[in-house]
Amino acid sequence: MKDDNLIFRQPYGFSEVEKPLVQAWTTKLMDVGLVELSKGQYALTMIMQAKKNIFGNWIEHYMCGDYCSVNK
Repeated sequence: MKDDNLIFRQPYGFSEVEKPLVQAWTTKLMDVGLVELSKGQYALTMIMQAKKNIFGNWIEHYMCGDYCSVNK
């Protein structure tokens, strides 16, 4: 079943710790050419997922796309 309705999702808020991480990851991915700046009407909601290091501390973060609204 094809549905042509636009998907609108409010962006998630980021903490003061996550904001520079988002900017750094985005800049790094744009520099190597994995993502590009889009002027289109579609966008993906992104989250910063925390990951434990080998000692069990939650210090590493990485970007993940939230495809839940797309998959519906």
